[in-house]
Amino acid sequence: MVAILLLTHGASLQRVLAEPVPVPTDLTWHVEQATDNMVRWTVRMSGFDPVKEVREGGHTIPMDMTHNVGRAIDGLLKAESVTGKRTPPETLKTLRGVLFATLDNEAGFPATYDPNLKKKACSAHNIREAVQALLELAMRRDDQQATERLNKLLNTLLEITDEDG
Repeated sequence: MVAILLLTHGASLQRVLAEPVPVPTDLTWHVEQATDNMVRWTVRMSGFDPVKEVREGGHTIPMDMTHNVGRAIDGLLKAESVTGKRTPPETLKTLRGVLFATLDNEAGFPATYDPNLKKKACSAHNIREAVQALLELAMRRDDQQATERLNKLLNTLLEITDEDG
């Protein structure tokens, strides 16, 4: 038995006894729950122009969006191996559109509009997630556009680094 305190409308505390909700120990169930959450999160991003949002800024694409989208693509595509369920095409299309919009620039680095700088900027923190998402799209979907963007990003990275970093 678990004791839960509820604050009621009358602002008095009530103690309610509730049975704990059983959680399956099956890993597949947990992966499905996580992927369902990512799909629901993506629905909120549909219906806007990611290229415009990345270029001009807006409330829809924050600075860390590449990080979030990259992790979502990576997780969703890897989860397919566990669950055997394909990611809804519209979900992947939305995530891919946002990812590509952040990468479509001269360097091929993930960049979004920074309202403080009043221009697009890249947070190096997001490069890993962009690479991982592009790699998953290339490997699991044979996505040529993802492969091209991955090559551009990695080539730029190689061009700007030397043996000292």
